[in-house]
Amino acid sequence: METYKTTFTIKRLWILLAVSMLVMFSTLLLFGREIYQQAPPIPESY
Repeated sequence: METYKTTFTIKRLWILLAVSMLVMFSTLLLFGREIYQQAPPIPESY
C-alpha cells in the first residue's frame, strides 16, 4: 500500500492532469489551425 501512496500523490496527479490538458489543447489548436487553413474560400456576395 505504501507504493500506491508514493506513486499517486496529489501533487503528481495535478501535474499529470496539467500536462495531459496541455497536450490535448495543443493538439486541438493544431488541428483547428489546419482545418482553418484548408477551408474553401467563401465568395463575396454583392
